[in-house]
Amino acid sequence: MRINAQCEGIIVVPTVEWNWGMLCNEGPKTDEYMKCLEMESEGHSVVTMMPHDVKMGVREAQDDRRVAYLSERIAFAQKEISGYTGIAVNKEHIIKAEALYQEYVSKLEEMTRLIYEADPQPASCNDFSLFSSIQHTPFDTGWQYFLEAIDVFIGELRERIRRKEGRLPAGAPKFACFFTPYCLPWVGQVFESQGINIAYDMYFAASSTQKQCEDESDIYRIMAKQWLSQPSAVNSGDEANMVIRILKEKPVDGVLYGFFSFDCWIEGMHKTMLQIVEENTEIPQYYLEGNFWNDATLTKEDRLSRIQNISYHTRIRQMVRTVMK
Repeated sequence: MRINAQCEGIIVVPTVEWNWGMLCNEGPKTDEYMKCLEMESEGHSVVTMMPHDVKMGVREAQDDRRVAYLSERIAFAQKEISGYTGIAVNKEHIIKAEALYQEYVSKLEEMTRLIYEADPQPASCNDFSLFSSIQHTPFDTGWQYFLEAIDVFIGELRERIRRKEGRLPAGAPKFACFFTPYCLPWVGQVFESQGINIAYDMYFAASSTQKQCEDESDIYRIMAKQWLSQPSAVNSGDEANMVIRILKEKPVDGVLYGFFSFDCWIEGMHKTMLQIVEENTEIPQYYLEGNFWNDATLTKEDRLSRIQNISYHTRIRQMVRTVMK
């Protein structure tokens, strides 16, 4: 996408590009490829990466060596970028940005709580997933209006809950998900058509963990710990334990993974941890093959059949639980 955009003149070569190879190394690989094509001779590239080389099950946010390494890499990259741009960024600026991020995290937590606890569920996954876009997209206009938009949405949620308005009737099964529905909104729509709510995203549900990283005095260590407190950023054992904790706090009828076939790290992690999570929670874990960015690899009909089967299995389990009561 980036190569084509520059070749077509849609975007200009940036003065500096800060590439994060933390989850996926496609960004740094693309940089290297563009340099081979002599496409980035005018700009600079700064890369922050961390090897996935710890034993399965290590709690990485509590591993001082990993926290120290990552915090040093972030600080070093920030210094390099300031050198290229001539824009000084001191710790006071980062502390202010961190405070703004924590305000965002707190609002996500409240939004997730309201949607999850309400019955009937007052909003769809396609509604609440839009509020994750700020984590994936740069906004050069600031975050304040975005935070105000979340406040408006939270107010609307409370009003819908008061009126007992729901996307589906009360008692409908609830799922958690590990993909971002706004990439493929039809997935959420099909689950709703089958009578299943997608109640929350694992990344939203993990937001409270990030608030526990504020005990550090160094802002870069806080940032490093926050990153290492997120699912998919750590080893599969650590991630599995995070997911187990979340599911015990917010039980659901099933968990959806998938659409990361383009990513060797996240897809491999999810397939590795499914059995661990299911054995420890007794909550069914489902994987949907697919690629967010190139959905032509599998037909929509293939996924429709899979979703229908998952929905049928969920309704049968719900009926059995009702009878057993």
